[in-house]
Amino acid sequence: MFVGFACSFGGKWFGGYARRNPPANFAGIGKRSVFKKMAGMMESTIIHGTYKDFTPSGMLVYCDPPYANTTKYSMNFDSKEFWTTMEEWSVDNTVLVSEYNAPDGWGDVLTLEHNTNFDSNRQSKQTRTEKVFKLIERGMS
Repeated sequence: MFVGFACSFGGKWFGGYARRNPPANFAGIGKRSVFKKMAGMMESTIIHGTYKDFTPSGMLVYCDPPYANTTKYSMNFDSKEFWTTMEEWSVDNTVLVSEYNAPDGWGDVLTLEHNTNFDSNRQSKQTRTEKVFKLIERGMS
């Protein structure tokens, strides 16, 4: 899993071989990044898997699904079903979802603008606005 992200182009799961001129040790960079983030998460429980196999209760839940209308992953992902499930989870949990957009009833609680650069020649940059959403009005999605 580590190699799939840390050593891939743009940090995208097996998105091509990461390379830079001059060369860089992407595995080493990824390792340092993981250890730096790990220090602040020692009391956390992280569950990696499909949301369909999980039923939270009384938790803070952060989901980072495949973003709609972006490069597809190897599996099919039903965004409508996902958002319906997140609304159901919001009854007994605090649910936060990263995405570019969300259905009606969800409001953004955090907005992050950043530059993306998936051009291997580093010639073009795009500004993207990622958001973290929380359900603010039931029955809208």
